[in-house]
Amino acid sequence: MGFNRSAILVADRGYGSVKNIHHLYQDNQSFLLNMRTSFSICKNLIVKNLNALLDDCNYSLSLSQSVVTEKLKWSYPLNCNTNTKRARLMGDMYVHIYLNHELRNSAEDTLRSTLAKLLDKKKTDEKSLTQEEKDFLEKYTSTDDNGGIFVSSTAKFEYMLGKGVRVLVSDIISDPVEADRAYRERNEIELGFRKLKDFTGARRLHISSSKTLTGKIFVHFLACSILCMLRCKIDKAKDEGKSLPYDSTVKMLSALSNITQTIFPDGGYFSEVVSKKKDLLKALDIELPESEMNVVYEEDENAQKAEDYVDD
Repeated sequence: MGFNRSAILVADRGYGSVKNIHHLYQDNQSFLLNMRTSFSICKNLIVKNLNALLDDCNYSLSLSQSVVTEKLKWSYPLNCNTNTKRARLMGDMYVHIYLNHELRNSAEDTLRSTLAKLLDKKKTDEKSLTQEEKDFLEKYTSTDDNGGIFVSSTAKFEYMLGKGVRVLVSDIISDPVEADRAYRERNEIELGFRKLKDFTGARRLHISSSKTLTGKIFVHFLACSILCMLRCKIDKAKDEGKSLPYDSTVKMLSALSNITQTIFPDGGYFSEVVSKKKDLLKALDIELPESEMNVVYEEDENAQKAEDYVDD
């Protein structure tokens, strides 16, 4: 696949197919995948661990969610093309199941309020119910021998099963907090890449020649490298307890993108760096543009002359 073996592939839903996971194990490529909760393996694990997720003892303060991790053995064929029927190799897989109680409670409130509205409508004017509304009531309600209406526990269980649930799987990340952080950073980096693509004109690689393609990809590579360096500086600043004026990488890039450079025959200068931009550069331990370019302003020359006069 051409990846660095020390790197971890972080991917969103849509990439978590059985075949793709097989390929990752075969290529010895570490990964972290966000899986669809409708995926049969994930659905079975959610059913198995639902009581544990609803148990308050499994609530994580750092994540503000409940989380359960299960270690499995993933079976995969030696070769997907020639040996697809029988799995002969085994690999460790960590399945992290997260439950966001706010999302789950919101989904339950929506179901409850929808049922209440439709039951009131049925009671006052049953003929006004649409076919879709009738199907909804038929699916989620039942009638007892005395004519009383109650919610179908089976239908409600199926409806609520995946609400507020997220499943991350990895072959190497065993800590659910670390897995969550890696996945969230992937989203931030994706947004940052999108911003950089806009800046570098690399959102769509419309090219007229191979030489143009090479140049455009190289510029995009440089932009992505700068983003990686920026992320390292952000993490270092956070680890040192420094306060950053912006809460996301995208906002930082937007702020820094307004710093412009003007070059003319006799020299050059940067636009003024003040307020939050200046605070951001200091927090990230990045030298201000003036000192980096060694641009001497008239006021600096006057200050230096005054110092020389005092020394004499």
